[in-house]
Amino acid sequence: MKQRCLSVLMRKGRAKAGMTIEEMSERCGISVQTLFEMEEDYRLDPMLSIVHLVCAAYGFGIEEIEPLGSIVEVVEEMASKTKPPTRQFPH
Repeated sequence: MKQRCLSVLMRKGRAKAGMTIEEMSERCGISVQTLFEMEEDYRLDPMLSIVHLVCAAYGFGIEEIEPLGSIVEVVEEMASKTKPPTRQFPH
């Protein structure tokens, strides 16, 4: 789900900028193949550093990728409910 939203933002951002994928690749410093895969939902697990570069180059903030906020909330909620393991020391 996250990647689909990212790909939509990427396609809209590139169209708004009036740039080819080759021009955007040069702007991002990321290969044409990687950008193509991200725009077409083929790359399902881009590194966060690449997502930050793409957001900056395509003109949108990482907070606009809505499911990322949801994922963070779920992880924080799970962490708050999970007790740290108790350590057993030998007698």
